[in-house]
Amino acid sequence: MLDIILLRYRDITPSINTIDEHNKVVEEKGRVLWGWWKKGSEQMPDPFLFEIAEEMRRNSSISKVFIINSGTYELYEAPLYKIYYDLGGAKDFPPNMELCPQYYSMERLPAWFELGEIKIVDNGLHELSQYVFSKSNRNIPNSSSCLSESEIGQIVRDVDFLEKNISLWFINKTEDFVAQNDYYALNISNGVWPTKGKYILHLSDIHFGDNHGFKNPLGGKQDLVAKQELCDVIFEDLMAQGISNSDIAIIIISGDLTWQANPHEFSNALDILQKLKNYFGLSNKQIIIVPGNHDIEWVDENGNIDTNAELNYYNFYHSFYNVLPEKSFMRISKFEVDGKVIGMIGLNSCRIESMPNAGFGYVGDEQLGKIQNYLNDNKDIDIICTVCHHHILPVNYLEQISTNEKKISMMLDAELVIRTLIANRVNVILHGHQHQPYYSQIKRIIPEYINQFGKRMKLDGTLTVVGGGSCGVKQEKINVIGRNTYNLLNFSDADELIVKTRIKSGNGIGFYDDGELKLKLK
Repeated sequence: MLDIILLRYRDITPSINTIDEHNKVVEEKGRVLWGWWKKGSEQMPDPFLFEIAEEMRRNSSISKVFIINSGTYELYEAPLYKIYYDLGGAKDFPPNMELCPQYYSMERLPAWFELGEIKIVDNGLHELSQYVFSKSNRNIPNSSSCLSESEIGQIVRDVDFLEKNISLWFINKTEDFVAQNDYYALNISNGVWPTKGKYILHLSDIHFGDNHGFKNPLGGKQDLVAKQELCDVIFEDLMAQGISNSDIAIIIISGDLTWQANPHEFSNALDILQKLKNYFGLSNKQIIIVPGNHDIEWVDENGNIDTNAELNYYNFYHSFYNVLPEKSFMRISKFEVDGKVIGMIGLNSCRIESMPNAGFGYVGDEQLGKIQNYLNDNKDIDIICTVCHHHILPVNYLEQISTNEKKISMMLDAELVIRTLIANRVNVILHGHQHQPYYSQIKRIIPEYINQFGKRMKLDGTLTVVGGGSCGVKQEKINVIGRNTYNLLNFSDADELIVKTRIKSGNGIGFYDDGELKLKLK
């Protein structure tokens, strides 16, 4: 049984404390009946409440229920022994008058819950933030008595949900939500997703479209030359290294899946993602994707600036993860990899992408603030890794000045990003963008650093930077390295990252190692 029921109530009967009255019955009888005071316009929770009741009856199982006071926001929990509910929710008297508090024992209500002792939950709102709204909740567009599609799978945070005309919700732990339907993947998750492998596969700058350097599974001009799809080439190279399809724990794609951000190119991206998932046996939750500047269609077919530039990426994101994205397209997840909890934070560095700002990256305060809040609430992470598209350090020996070509530059708020990540104990940042493999470590010592909460602190830490080359673009579009590359990452322990960059051979057959780099993280 994956769903947990969350009920709301409010003390409105004069001189009656609802919780105390129910616990008096528990003290005397060992059980108590809690009636569901359904709101008038609220949709019946069919068939899910009935199914839970039947499952508990068949298996003689015990669950639990959360109860929240909509006036004080106090959260309670109690063991749940039995549910009395029929499909359609026909109202009925309490099934056992002796177990119902006397002040409403003659009420006819659509459901009754048989509970044990009701206890307050310390720091209740934080406890609720460990849960998400289940797919069992009714979902009807434009209805205040239902959750919207975008709320399904989102964290039960704050108390905003109490403003709806709803008095009964279904919630899940994050891992249970994914187990309900693996096709859903939350934007921001507090749960830890278990993995079976130990390697992280880092791909970047695949660039589906006319400048993709491999066979295009959905057609394209390069099909006459390229004989293999990119994913098949990667699968073969991993096998040659003795890495099986069960050895990959997470896939990271640091942007530029496309060349012109059109729907056809994103269809190619969805195709390769499905093949990667199927081959490695992964959930889509285990694939972290961030947008690159080529994934934003900032010029329309007439050469004019497109006011809806993010639409195609938005549709791609929704199609793959099956949840509506955060406004910034952020993704935050936690994974257990080889015995360590790894936090993966995907950032959008393309928020100012436009004709005048082509190629420039920028993350901004809003995303950085969300990182800080998340990491403050999640102290169980051993290694924290962020992913973006644009680079935070120069990767080329010399930049060329050009008034005609697209500008290439570091992220405009690179130093703000660096300081914020170090201040929040982030260990690694991965990026792509210039098709150039790159490794560095940044040390910052700032005695009087003030974080985004206004707290003064001494900043003293190191951030490891791993840049990915392009794994998919044509040779003529590759930077100094001159070859397609991808990275394999392995956190051998909580203090060390091993990076292996695989470079495509010049004769077109296979890859070779660009060495194995061991980087101390702390």
